[in-house]
Amino acid sequence: MTTAAQKGNYYKSKTKKHFEEQGYYADYLEFYVTKGKFNVKRDVLGADGLCISDDEFFIWQSCLGKSHVAAEIHKLESFPHGGIRRFLVVWEAGNGTPDIREVYKKEG
Repeated sequence: MTTAAQKGNYYKSKTKKHFEEQGYYADYLEFYVTKGKFNVKRDVLGADGLCISDDEFFIWQSCLGKSHVAAEIHKLESFPHGGIRRFLVVWEAGNGTPDIREVYKKEG
């Protein structure tokens, strides 16, 4: 049986590969902290990864399914980004092409 963490890692790596195929340097924005006996993963700036090219720099968060979109957008909006573009990459099971949405600064 596939765990939620395994699914998340699969779509995260699929997103990284997708951007690399488009010519970006892509890497993950995560680190682990120890809490008692457990290692806990934390995302830097609320994002799974970053992409860099000669012309742009942006961060991205990937998720599986539209049911997670609102929570992932809230996560991206909860960190200050200083003008860095942010994208949510939404994968649907069985679809080889993601839905990529830019997340804009929340007004208010």
